[in-house]
Amino acid sequence: SYNNIGNTLSKLGKPKEALESYLKAFKLFEENGDDLNMARSSYNIGNEYFILKEPEKGFPYVKKSEILADELKIKELQKDVFLTLLNYYSAKGDFKNGFEYSEKYRTVNDSLYNEHKSKEINELNTQYETEKKEQENKALQLENALSNKTIKQQKLITYFIITGLFLVSVLAFFIFRGLKQQRKANKIISEQKHEVEHQKEMVDEKNKEITDSINYAKRIQTALLPSIETFTEILPESFV
Repeated sequence: SYNNIGNTLSKLGKPKEALESYLKAFKLFEENGDDLNMARSSYNIGNEYFILKEPEKGFPYVKKSEILADELKIKELQKDVFLTLLNYYSAKGDFKNGFEYSEKYRTVNDSLYNEHKSKEINELNTQYETEKKEQENKALQLENALSNKTIKQQKLITYFIITGLFLVSVLAFFIFRGLKQQRKANKIISEQKHEVEHQKEMVDEKNKEITDSINYAKRIQTALLPSIETFTEILPESFV
């Protein structure tokens, strides 16, 4: 109940109140050892902290959710977690981890997509087999009802051709739509990957500029300071 209340409050745009309910739910799930609900509840808590602009508080909960989702093989939750962590690391400028979670998100998203498509195809095959048996039964009834063999055969052939063409058209439509969605998703992921690589190059360039500046300052300081031999000569008990 607390978890459902939290979901409702979150949809109503009340993150603070939602967070309170999610924390109550999480505590009860944890006390009862309910890892399945604890995984989703932990993610909800972390997500609300991110909405409240407190990502460092939410990060441990999202990571805990990641561990539980991995143990329980909850791909839908893994997808949400990977996307959240991708945005978290990108916002921090940690493009190495950001790219890693981008790859994880792409992998689990592709996996879910393939499972969904396989399920659709299996359902279509099942539907086809069911309709095929129904049509076979109708054909048998028609065969018994018709006395003219030529008329019976023509109707049966026509019916199967129409049914087959319809099923092939439906299957082709789903496959085409699936491929279109996949290409669109791949394009988005490719653009995100290119952006991450570009930002990484910028970070590397800035790091080089900073390192060169430090080395230059070091050379200036070394030139200004007396040598170790001079220190030792003036102050025998000294050390650097």
